[in-house]
Amino acid sequence: MLDEFLIILAAQPVVPALAALLIDRLWPRASARPPEMVARVVASLVERLNREGRPAATRQMRGFLLWSLVSLLALGAGLAVADGLRQWLPPLAVSLAEAALMAAGIGFAAARATALRAAEGVASLVPARAVSVATVACDRLAGRLADGPVALVLGWLLLGLPGVFMLKAGQWLVNGVETDRDGAFGRAVRACHALVTLPASMIAAVLIGFGRPPVRGLDPAADALRAALLRRGFDAAAPAERVAAARLLVDRAHALWLLVLIIGGLLAAGLV
Repeated sequence: MLDEFLIILAAQPVVPALAALLIDRLWPRASARPPEMVARVVASLVERLNREGRPAATRQMRGFLLWSLVSLLALGAGLAVADGLRQWLPPLAVSLAEAALMAAGIGFAAARATALRAAEGVASLVPARAVSVATVACDRLAGRLADGPVALVLGWLLLGLPGVFMLKAGQWLVNGVETDRDGAFGRAVRACHALVTLPASMIAAVLIGFGRPPVRGLDPAADALRAALLRRGFDAAAPAERVAAARLLVDRAHALWLLVLIIGGLLAAGLV
């Protein structure tokens, strides 16, 4: 009976997701940025489509179209890769390969390393600059939790590798329009990605807030982290202490997410 339950449990989609999360935590990466070649291709596309002199409405429409086209291509690429893996590899190797691909996209360990460097670096900055850097570091850490461990796992559970590929492509596009965050083109790309990842951000907000309902908005995770730091009195703390506290809160949220997935996998296996 126990052997049969373990076989059913191993077949649950949550198992590769858990493996990916654990691989990511053990992966010693220093940066969560996209590969250099991908960054150059995205930058070239953005430069061609978002040239100065075009009306704001045209730029906005091109941002929407670029996000849509890239998402469709990423879905197709994910489907092709998933089919290829199933055709050429045995089932266990397929699960391991898919977990490795998912882990490569999560990038949470790299975000934690970036936050640690920020906490160490703000001490040498002037106060106003230190506060600004600490705020950005905290917001990006919360966003990385939502975009990586939560969003990619949800994409995997809903659509498999195509969902993971689509979400990762959206992240790379958002990174590519970083210099045009407030422009019509950049806002269009970021709004599309934010709407798709809004459920993940809301879940991340609940995890960060330890069960508290998420704040309304397009970035609930970052808002929840700010509120959690405020409740603990870190709003007036030194910038380095704020970043360190944010890192601990997000780590706790990551552990809670692992626990939720484990319980969900056990329940799903028990109902089969």
